Amino acid sequence: MENGVLAALFDQTVTVYHPTFVPQFSCRRQVLTGVSYQWSRTSSLGTLGKSRTGRALMGESLGGEGCLRIYCRGRTFQSWEDPAGENTFSLALGDKILPGEGPEILTRDQWDALVPALAEGVTAVRRITPYQLGSRLILVEGKGE
Repeated sequence: MENGVLAALFDQTVTVYHPTFVPQFSCRRQVLTGVSYQWSRTSSLGTLGKSRTGRALMGESLGGEGCLRIYCRGRTFQSWEDPAGENTFSLALGDKILPGEGPEILTRDQWDALVPALAEGVTAVRRITPYQLGSRLILVEGKGE
């Protein structure tokens, strides 16, 4: 039962991008499979004082909020500084998440264009929460805008 439920809940693929700016720009890309990723469109208040979802009014900026959940059974969580192995995933504040298998990001301009307000489904990680059961890490959640 557990494997069937988990397979149904954690059946998506995302691409996680991690930038380095010094001494020059580079971006590491990691494709994660068997994860849960939810994204929803949001908007800020427009000049008319009303909140609208999915439509831009004058002076209104659109974006989205996302949540990536990674079930850790058989996976190891490491920072980006460590090389990622076969069953290892990485997530850090400031990383960007894109649903599906995303392209390589080779330039700073490509990185700058990958923002929630301009690219559907993109999340910039603002909070990472690990969940433990006793001393065992069971889930890592990355949330952002």
